[in-house]
Amino acid sequence: MLSLGVLVRAWTLSRPGGLPRRTGGWAVVLLLLAVFVLSRWLPAFTGIAAGAVVPAATADVTMYWAIFLLDLGIVVPAAIATAVGLLGGARWARTALYAVIGWFAMVPPSVAAMSVVKILRDDPLADPADTVVLSVVALVVGALAVVLYRPQLRSS
Repeated sequence: MLSLGVLVRAWTLSRPGGLPRRTGGWAVVLLLLAVFVLSRWLPAFTGIAAGAVVPAATADVTMYWAIFLLDLGIVVPAAIATAVGLLGGARWARTALYAVIGWFAMVPPSVAAMSVVKILRDDPLADPADTVVLSVVALVVGALAVVLYRPQLRSS
């Protein structure tokens, strides 16, 4: 509820002058981020198709599938819808861009941190290569968020 409240408040405070005018590049970024999220769930898709147990889901099945549904039911559709809206020149999409990039600026760093903790605790599902990928994505999206949000923050 808190994040929804922050989203609504931020949406109403965004200034038209600070919204990006050149949006084609941002649409591509959003589509690439949607593909990245989809790629993270490939083991679940292959496990489902094979009727096998997904190893990562065994520790906390409810949490695993809740995150699966969040990512594939909300985040990916929001990123794709916003990208399509940006390509079509929709004003709502320029505002929604802030919400989607904001999500990506916060979630990958937290998942990368969780991955580091798994390595430090010798978790059998820890994957150092995965930790590197998540850390790089977190840094890249963080930099993109700074670029996107800077005009909004500068005029505050």
